[in-house]
Amino acid sequence: MTKDVKVTVLGRDTRDPSEDAAVRETADGRYYFRDGEHFLFYEHMGKSCRIRCSEDVLSVRTVGDVASRMEFREGARGSMLYTLPQGELAFENMTRRLTVETEEGLVRILAVYGLMADGEESSERELEILIRALSGGTE
Repeated sequence: MTKDVKVTVLGRDTRDPSEDAAVRETADGRYYFRDGEHFLFYEHMGKSCRIRCSEDVLSVRTVGDVASRMEFREGARGSMLYTLPQGELAFENMTRRLTVETEEGLVRILAVYGLMADGEESSERELEILIRALSGGTE
């Protein structure tokens, strides 16, 4: 697949299917596949984003006014850390499913997880990442 890509990141609460509850980011980015792992780098609204995904682990990091670090591993608890000017917020997630699908010019990553607060699940969420090749991109 080409290095130059269009990335769409969609986060939604599966218990509230309305579009108003969804968070969507779309940006141009750079994609690499190396040693069985997908790497994606992009900028969106003043933050730098890095996504690294293998068949069993998804890591999402952002740097900007609000920094975040999330890790998803199917069947395991993962951490979610948000660093704000006022301090840090830490959550856990319980990843139910992590899938990576590839076809010509497209990579689709899906994480389905329970968001945990104080040891209790507060919502069920999906994080979907679509990576599409831009025509005329460089190899």
